[in-house]
Amino acid sequence: WYVLYKDGDDTIVSNNEYFKATLAILNKEDWVMTGCNLFTKNEDLFITEFSVDNNNEYVAGQNGPIRLSLNQSFLHEMYAKLYAVAMSVETRPIDEATLPNEPYTPLVETINLSYFAKQSADFTKQQDAYDENEVKLFHEHPFGQSEEHPYLKSQLEFINNTNIYLVPTYCNGGELYIGLENTVAEQQVSLQIQVSEGSENPETDSFVGDQKVEWSVLCANEWKILDSNNLISNETDNFLKSGIVKFSIPKQVTGTNTLLPDGLFWVKAQMYKRYDVVCKAIDIQAQAVLAEFSNNENELSHLENGLQAGTISKLINRISSVKSITQPYNSFDGKPSESDSDYYTRVSERLRHKNRAITLWDYERIILQEFPEIYKVKCLNHTYDKSFLAPGNVTLVVIPDIVNKNVFDIYQPRVSHTTLNEIREHISQLNSLHVNTLVLNPEYEEITVSLKVKFYKEYDESYYQKVLNEDITKLLSPWAFEETASIDFGVILHISQVIDYIEKLGYVDYIEDVKLIKDNKPAINSVSASNPKSILVSAKQHDISLVNDKCTNENIETETCQT
Repeated sequence: WYVLYKDGDDTIVSNNEYFKATLAILNKEDWVMTGCNLFTKNEDLFITEFSVDNNNEYVAGQNGPIRLSLNQSFLHEMYAKLYAVAMSVETRPIDEATLPNEPYTPLVETINLSYFAKQSADFTKQQDAYDENEVKLFHEHPFGQSEEHPYLKSQLEFINNTNIYLVPTYCNGGELYIGLENTVAEQQVSLQIQVSEGSENPETDSFVGDQKVEWSVLCANEWKILDSNNLISNETDNFLKSGIVKFSIPKQVTGTNTLLPDGLFWVKAQMYKRYDVVCKAIDIQAQAVLAEFSNNENELSHLENGLQAGTISKLINRISSVKSITQPYNSFDGKPSESDSDYYTRVSERLRHKNRAITLWDYERIILQEFPEIYKVKCLNHTYDKSFLAPGNVTLVVIPDIVNKNVFDIYQPRVSHTTLNEIREHISQLNSLHVNTLVLNPEYEEITVSLKVKFYKEYDESYYQKVLNEDITKLLSPWAFEETASIDFGVILHISQVIDYIEKLGYVDYIEDVKLIKDNKPAINSVSASNPKSILVSAKQHDISLVNDKCTNENIETETCQT
């Protein structure tokens, strides 16, 4: 471009590195300068690229700005003279090759600025030096932010060489957050935790040994564990039953936190188990107390079914500090006076087993007497888990009473882990020291009915396929639909029973290809439980298809073919 710009015989601009600039950055009122090329070839474009290294001396508010100064002109001052000389030469033709190009005037198309900063910080320093770190580490949590620092977690004590984490870590189970308002430090709080008892998944591994739900309170964005000094009582048995949790608020508690919304005192319950190992929560209410019935020649009919929620509404003797009284839930654990027949039954059974578990009958009657929530007990001697040849072991298979009860799966009712533990502890005190007792739920084996069906003409096929599926379920699992139906061990189901039952349904014309399927294997004539602990139950969905009528020649001629 500058080929005709010459000083004597030498071209002034010989390459792209001719144009240079001086780069300067203001450092504490002194300009620190360095050089750089103004044009660098980048494919079809020219770019001006430079970097500044402040040598760790940069101080925010004191350094800058950055200044770029040209070291030479773009030769605009030579253009008029060279152009005039070229035009005055009479011995050569005038064309673009003999005329100098107009000097380049740079126009900035884009400016891109990026920077890289580095700062070292030691998060395991002594407390007096920790606050001098230039870099602070914060965690972004689901409900807020908090600074990560080397304090002893949950105790708010500064220690040395404490590990910190780049990103937040959470337990694999779950956490429950409860915000308390109008609360002060060192106050006692009673929380009524109402759960749907029996709604936990009994097949999930429950709490064993020292495992438990851990309670803590939020103090300056750190969770302080409520130990025995603060946690006064806990009746929930790890959220497996309803009860009151009573604790005192530590003096370190703060209501101005960024980890969770401020203005509240936050309490957390966390566990390291699957979320469905505990019951489903119905409600959590504060300022709860337990009221116990005292008989002062009262009418006792309420002991049969308990007091309905809302029956108790005020105190007999008012207390000025108590604003109001509410009874949000029905009463529990009430026992009416024993009838004569119940009395003679209990006494007779007691005289027989003498409160000692020796025979199979003893085990069953003792458990049914002590635990009214149990509907049926089956005692298996010389049995432990899946082994039926285990001398010295007794396995108790229990079925819960499901009438008007909260059950996780009504088709496969199971007893909660807390009840299983209570039964085992109770019976272990009454049997021999040489007997190992195992209490567990039944094993349910699903039966699927596969068939083809033809309904009567006036019945909608799509709708009555669902009705038939429900009716088959009623046959195989009647206790899910009728309160008086029993849950039995050792049942043998014959195909003929199923056929007879279905053919008597008013909307069924006929059926074909009836099969009973268990463990993905069709049975020949009947199915039965694979072991004494198992109970046959219905599958949720059966294989029901419609019979496809084939058109006969006679139907074609009369045009009455049905499909």
